[in-house]
Amino acid sequence: MGIVAEVQKFEGVIKKDASAAKADLELLFGAQGVDSFLANAEAAGKTALGAIAKGVVALVEANLPGASGAVKQQAASQSIGSIAKAAGITAGTAIINQAIETFVPLLGL
Repeated sequence: MGIVAEVQKFEGVIKKDASAAKADLELLFGAQGVDSFLANAEAAGKTALGAIAKGVVALVEANLPGASGAVKQQAASQSIGSIAKAAGITAGTAIINQAIETFVPLLGL
């Protein structure tokens, strides 16, 4: 199964978990801040790098459910970097890490 099919498989999970995570995030950022974050995260998920990151974050969680956060972060970072490079996208470590941090709360990880 290719990466696109794997990402599509997790789309429903992402939407469901985003609703659950929203209430928790509102405690810290307030409703307006969370609405803005979610809109920006949705837009980020439509960019080439964002789509890669969103899919990889979901796949890492699915394939490494019992792993520590550090192990998952390293796996996601390396995978996103490799896939992005293969797609002709130049992305540094900082932006890859930001992409991971953007999608982790939406997945309830």
